[in-house]
Amino acid sequence: MKKIFYTFLLISPLLFISSCEEDKEEGCTDSQAINYNSVADIDDSTCLYDWTGVWEITSAILNGDSMFPTTEITEAVYYINLEPGVIGTQNYNSDGELTHYGDWNIISNSNNSVVMGGAWYDYSTDEEFAVFPSIAFNVDFMTNNHNMTWRFVDFPNPGDTYVETLVRSTTYSLSDWQ
Repeated sequence: MKKIFYTFLLISPLLFISSCEEDKEEGCTDSQAINYNSVADIDDSTCLYDWTGVWEITSAILNGDSMFPTTEITEAVYYINLEPGVIGTQNYNSDGELTHYGDWNIISNSNNSVVMGGAWYDYSTDEEFAVFPSIAFNVDFMTNNHNMTWRFVDFPNPGDTYVETLVRSTTYSLSDWQ
């Protein structure tokens, strides 16, 4: 009888623990994500974020070589408004002066694969200096609502790999777009 009692004492906590584990729900546990699951207990890495807003580039790498910041451009900002499907860009020099800007239209946006077309302009002359009818990039990583990585496909030339790391701006807002 003692053996049965001790066996029961050993097994019953295991049954309780395993039954508690089954009640845990997986899902996105970040309240800033657009697919936040308030009843999820375990984060399953499926969080999705709205990337409308203003983003500052922290690094840019082309085929393994650092491209940003440079001596000419020390700050680069993206203004993204997904509803009308536009992206604006502004580059600043070390004196904080606007040097270049870009106007881009989002041609397609599906599963974080984006195709945009537009042009770069010299701010002092308003002259177009680079036109890109179609640039494709993937939003590879959004680790949270404030950080993301873009991987451009065959940009600026076929076979190139160009990667930008961005952080959500605390300095600029969409209304700052010129």
